[in-house]
Amino acid sequence: MSNTQTSTFTDSALSDKVKQFLTRFKNKQGNYTYVDAIDSMMPKNAKYIVVDYNDLVTEPEIEIIFSENPDRIFDAFGRAIKEALQTRFPSYAEKIKEEVRVRIANFPLERSLRQINAETIGNITSVSGMVVRASEVKPLAKELVFVCPDEHTTKIIQLKGMDAKIPVICDNPSCKQRDFELKPEASKFIDFQILRLQELPEDLPPGQLPHYIDVTIRQDLVDNSRPGDRIILTGVVRVEQESVAGVQRGHSGLYRLRIEGN
Repeated sequence: MSNTQTSTFTDSALSDKVKQFLTRFKNKQGNYTYVDAIDSMMPKNAKYIVVDYNDLVTEPEIEIIFSENPDRIFDAFGRAIKEALQTRFPSYAEKIKEEVRVRIANFPLERSLRQINAETIGNITSVSGMVVRASEVKPLAKELVFVCPDEHTTKIIQLKGMDAKIPVICDNPSCKQRDFELKPEASKFIDFQILRLQELPEDLPPGQLPHYIDVTIRQDLVDNSRPGDRIILTGVVRVEQESVAGVQRGHSGLYRLRIEGN
């Protein structure tokens, strides 16, 4: 199938294609690898499954889209896994529906930290390096619940990235309140951590200072690495806006790279 044809997949069709892969793929022993993985999620209290990239390439349509737009494939896997879970463990599927995800193992394209640049934004890659800094683990909002102080309105804000748009206007036209109250006990949070990854000494060109990049990790990936550890990490290259002196906040044209760990 051509790249043009794969790009015409609707999200629903792509989810169906991924679900077909998950339910039909067999390993060399004849076992349904990913059916077994999904079946084991509830007993293990797991919110993800691991898919081997070497298995994924048996479905060229999925692999092509993955190389061009990994976020579409991650979303499609999330939907497909949730659908499969709902037929097996409906209550557990409902409980973790906002946290279901896939991890990709054995991704073959490994770049050095020096090769992570503007041309790699949005691409999935593997990098190796040494952890030189690890932040404290913090709660990252996935769903925020705000309530009007006069109890006119409850607003639920879904977050996909790092930005939260806080409501400022009540739905009641006669209400003058502008300070909505956050209800943390009704909101949903996940664990979040930032690692700083630095070039390995043996990869450092003579006379050069080591390059580094910040890596964001979430959920059960947090607190698994500490400064001094050598790791190989797979993730998607992202950008985040930097502040520039003299430029209004949010209007800077300067960005920095980071990797969102998978």
